[in-house]
Amino acid sequence: MLGLTAKEWAEQNDFTPSTVYAVLNGQKKCLRGVSHRAAVLLGIKAGEVEQ
Repeated sequence: MLGLTAKEWAEQNDFTPSTVYAVLNGQKKCLRGVSHRAAVLLGIKAGEVEQ
């Protein structure tokens, strides 16, 4: 992919590392809010995000 760690990706996209890890591990449902935005940007979930 991009060769980034989850922490690096989180920092570059203004997320906390804990949110990114929770999304990647399936600990959050990603229905709305920050976790949904992270999942869409990670390509895990379909959707659109306003930048």
